[in-house]
Amino acid sequence: MRRSTLSLGLVGSFILVAGSHPAFAHVRWFAKAGRFADARFLLDATMALIVVGAVAYGLFAWYVHRSVRFERVAARLAGVAEAGAGLDWRLVGLLTGGMLIGNAFLGIYLAPNIELETAALVRVGAAAQTLVGLLLLLQITYSVSGLLVLVVSVLSLGVVSPWVMIDYVFEFVALAVAFVLVGPSLSQLDRRAWQWSGLDPTIGRHLAVPVIRVGVGLTLIVLALHNKLLNPGLTLAFLDEYHFNFMPMLGFTGFTNLHFTFAAGIGELTLGLLVLFGVATRFVVATLAAFFVLTLILLGPIELLGHLPLVGIAILLILRGAGRRADHGRLAVEGIRPR
Repeated sequence: MRRSTLSLGLVGSFILVAGSHPAFAHVRWFAKAGRFADARFLLDATMALIVVGAVAYGLFAWYVHRSVRFERVAARLAGVAEAGAGLDWRLVGLLTGGMLIGNAFLGIYLAPNIELETAALVRVGAAAQTLVGLLLLLQITYSVSGLLVLVVSVLSLGVVSPWVMIDYVFEFVALAVAFVLVGPSLSQLDRRAWQWSGLDPTIGRHLAVPVIRVGVGLTLIVLALHNKLLNPGLTLAFLDEYHFNFMPMLGFTGFTNLHFTFAAGIGELTLGLLVLFGVATRFVVATLAAFFVLTLILLGPIELLGHLPLVGIAILLILRGAGRRADHGRLAVEGIRPR
């Protein structure tokens, strides 16, 4: 049984790797639908195989999730996170701050494809990103920084098209809420602010990781649907300029860019659902991290700058898994105690 499940998982992994290189790449940063605007999927045997591969990967992820052997690895990683005393969270803060400062310097507001209508809004956006970026880089406050990111994200819905913001809102809102919750454990200023307001600084700390995980999962699902499965022309335009479809070079001459687009969307949707529901979170996020490295090599510094927070979040989720409550409950069932 285990060997057959492993084989299915390997097949699924190959399909996902073959089609999901753009998974971490926001294709809207690099291309517009243009002449592919009317593209549509027509189900054929190749697309059916892609779906089978995605299901196989999901089954393999469930096998990993239930495996005592992998849980022992998870326990060691959880121990590393505990011993780090919040270093993983500080890394997320530093990388997020670095992205915001870089955006302000380059005249980017949150993401390269978000355009503000007036020069005044551009200046306000740059100032807001610089302020939050400095607070995070200097590790002065996380809770206040999170509140500011949350306010900026909500206000952005009033000046930026929701059709554009939907690609980013779950990521930024989840990151903001997580910073608010984890702040008192990282910053003395945050701890005092929570105490001054009459709130228990530890009340929501255990929710910070699940919030980040859910935010990442929802972001991946939105990107899969919005940029690929419901709008294949956008990814086809991207593939027309950036030749990610290597399948014909492997001898699969019938594997078109449309098949690759479908594979990218199905792969991203599968990974997003697994992350959302906390199935083998460390394993799935490690898969995502591998895709990110590939897209980074091929797309360069814009891809890196825009995804700096995700680098830290990936490390955080690989170390901490689905979240403290989920991990401890699962490990207790198996009789394993993180050390």
